[in-house]
Amino acid sequence: MATTLSSPTPRVALISGGARGIGAGVAARLLADGWRVVIADRDPSGAPPDTRAVACDIADEAAVTALIADLAAQEGRLDGLVCNAGINIRKPLADLTLAEWSRVLAVNLTSTFLLVRAAETLLRATHGAVVTIASTRARMSEPNTEAYAASKGGLVALTHALATASGRRSG
Repeated sequence: MATTLSSPTPRVALISGGARGIGAGVAARLLADGWRVVIADRDPSGAPPDTRAVACDIADEAAVTALIADLAAQEGRLDGLVCNAGINIRKPLADLTLAEWSRVLAVNLTSTFLLVRAAETLLRATHGAVVTIASTRARMSEPNTEAYAASKGGLVALTHALATASGRRSG
């Protein structure tokens, strides 16, 4: 059911990894409900129509800082942050390099920390929400997914910690 907005300014959502898959589906739903949607993706070429797609490596701190500054300047608000971006490198542990391990954790886990930290002021101003996309792999693993399982388990823990702290007001 579509929500009627009391404000003439549409609510704004930022979706990481929103150019395809689950993120694109979330974007389509929010657009149908009257939201303005910004997509952050390394390859935004497949982003749903009517979104503002931004090329961004959300595992890079400087890129996330620039993304949120650009969002604040162009949209002026942020009501929802959907941390959806995720990758998996499926290899036997002996073949998984440290660089591959680190990249999976950076995209799947560290990016949420970076995005929430950078967007906190905007989200608090609108009483906005953060949605994280984890996986059953956080609790039930399968062979050759150690980095993915660790990142999604960490994401579940980070989400809980953020929810616990979200009622805290600074100052």
